[in-house]
Amino acid sequence: MAQPAACASGMAAATSWRSSLVPSTIRRPWRVFEEDLEYRLAELAEAAAGMPVGSLPPDAEEELARQHAEIQVEGALAVFQRLPEEKQRSYAEVSLMELAAFVS
Repeated sequence: MAQPAACASGMAAATSWRSSLVPSTIRRPWRVFEEDLEYRLAELAEAAAGMPVGSLPPDAEEELARQHAEIQVEGALAVFQRLPEEKQRSYAEVSLMELAAFVS
C-alpha cells in the first residue's frame, strides 16, 4: 500500500535527520517538538498554580495532554510525523538553526 505524500516526505525527512552526518548534539525536529510540548505543559501547570504565563488557547491543555500521552506510548517521532507539514517545518527550522550554528 502506498504511503500518503505527506507521510512519505515525513519519513524521508526523519531518515535524513538520523544521518550520522548530523552531529548527535543537534536536536532532531521531533525532539524540539517534544521539548516544546513539555514546556507548554509546564506553562499550564504554572497557570493552574496562579503564576503568570504566556498566552495559550483555552483548549490547549486537552490537546497537549493527548499529544504527551501519545509520545509516552508511541515515541516523539511517530507523533511528530502525524503533525501537519507546516508544524513539522517550524520544528525543523529550529533544528536547522542549531545545525547552522554548529557548522559556523
